[in-house]
Amino acid sequence: MATATGAISAHKMKRMKRGSRNKKQNMRKHIDMAGVEDLIDEQRFQERTGGSVKTKSDKALFSMDTGVDVPSKPTKPLSRKAKARAKVLKADQVVAGNQHIKPVAKASGKTREFSLDRVLKEKRADRVAAKPKTATAVDDVWDHVEEDPTNGDPYLAHLVPGKPDVPDSIANPMPSSAPTVELQQAGQSYNPLYEDHQALLAAAVETELQEEERNKRWRAAAPKVGSKEQERIAMLRELRRGVDEFVRVDLEDVMASEDEEEAEAAPLQPVVRTRAQKLAEEKHKALNDQKAVAKQRKRQATDLDRIEAISNEMTKLARRQARKVAVKRAQKAERALNPRQLSKYNHSESKLDLKTTDELVGSLRQLQPEGSLVKDRLRSFQRRNILEYRIHASQRRRYPVKWITNRAHKNFDLNLRIKHEAAAKAAKRAEKQAKHAALAPAAKTTTGKTKTKRRKVKRKE
Repeated sequence: MATATGAISAHKMKRMKRGSRNKKQNMRKHIDMAGVEDLIDEQRFQERTGGSVKTKSDKALFSMDTGVDVPSKPTKPLSRKAKARAKVLKADQVVAGNQHIKPVAKASGKTREFSLDRVLKEKRADRVAAKPKTATAVDDVWDHVEEDPTNGDPYLAHLVPGKPDVPDSIANPMPSSAPTVELQQAGQSYNPLYEDHQALLAAAVETELQEEERNKRWRAAAPKVGSKEQERIAMLRELRRGVDEFVRVDLEDVMASEDEEEAEAAPLQPVVRTRAQKLAEEKHKALNDQKAVAKQRKRQATDLDRIEAISNEMTKLARRQARKVAVKRAQKAERALNPRQLSKYNHSESKLDLKTTDELVGSLRQLQPEGSLVKDRLRSFQRRNILEYRIHASQRRRYPVKWITNRAHKNFDLNLRIKHEAAAKAAKRAEKQAKHAALAPAAKTTTGKTKTKRRKVKRKE
C-alpha cells in the first residue's frame, strides 16, 4: 500500500514486460499501470487520514502561534509500572478506530418495508417536481406512452409479444389454511398409552387396506394376459372380424338397399294445398291459441287460490338454497385445507411414522428415530401450496445397454493354456541362460584356438 510519503511500490521496480501491441487486447494486457495504481492508493490514504492536502485551505493547514510558553514544573519520571499502565494496547487502538473517519449515521424514524410501487411513485413525483414550469408546451421524447402497435386490428394481434409464463402459485396465489406445523397423534409419542397406540395402529391398517383395495381395482381393470394359445386364438378372431359381413350377403338386405336407391332416385313432388285445407289449418291454429290463453288464465286463478301454499314453497326453496350455500362454504373450507395441484403430479400424503408394539422400548437411548425433519418440512411447504409436488426423476437411457462377449472371454481355456505354455517356455529359457552362465568361467581357461572352433561350431548351428 502506498503511503503519504509517496513510497514506490514493489511492482514498479519490476522490469516491464514487452509483448506484441498489434492488437487492442495486447496493448491493454502489456500496458504499465503501476503509476496509476500508486496514485489511487495515495488518494485513498489521504481520504482516510483527513482528506487531500490540495483541497484544504491555508487555515486548516497552518495556525498562528500567539501564546507564550510557560515553563512547566519539572515532572517526576514515571516508574516502570506506571509506564505499563499508561501504554495503550494494539487491540484497544484497533477498537478505538480512526478519528478522521466519520461514523455511519443511523436512519432516522421507523424503517418501512420495501415497496416497489412506493419507490416508483416517489421517483415519478420527483421527476414531475423537477420539470420546469413553462407556459409553452414541450414535447418530451423520453416520456413516451406505449401505444397499441396493432391499432385495434385483430389480424396483427399475433405480432404483439406475449407475456412470459408465470407459475400458477405466483400468478394466482391461494394460501392454504392448513397449519404450519401439524400436531402428531398421541400414539406417535415415545411412551404412548396403550389405547392411543392401538388407535394409531388401526389408522395405519385402514390406510394400508384402502391402498390395497385401490391396487386391486387397478389390477381388475387391467387387461388380463392369458396363455400363448389364447392370445393366438384372440388374434385370429380379431383378424376375421368383419370378413363374414362382406362374404355372406342376405337377399333381404339386397332388396332393401335397392328400394332405398329407387326412393332416393325418385324426384320429390311439391305438395299443393287447396283453399279449404288452408282455411281448416287457420281455424285449427286459432282454436289452439284460444285454448292456450284459457289454460293460462285458469293457472293464474288457481295460483291466486293457493297463495299460502306458494309462500310455503318459496320458504322451503330459500331454506334449501341456504343449505346448499352452507354445504358449498364447508366444501370450500375443506378444499382450502387440501393442497392444490401446482404440477402435473397429484399430491399424495405420506405414511404415518409409527413403531409397532415390538419396537417400543423403555429407554430414550435405545429408541430409534422415525421419519426425517427435512422431509416433514418439505411436505408442509407442498401441503400449504408454497412448493409444487414433485417425484424423484428416474434416469432413462435413450438407447439400451448393449452387452458383447469378446472372443478372449469365450476362449478362456485356450488363453489359459497359451499362458501356461508361454510360462513354461520362459522357465526353460531362464534355465538355459543359467547353464550358459555356469559354463562361462570354464570357457575362459581354454586356448584361443579352442575358442575359435567353438565360435565356428556356433555359427554353423
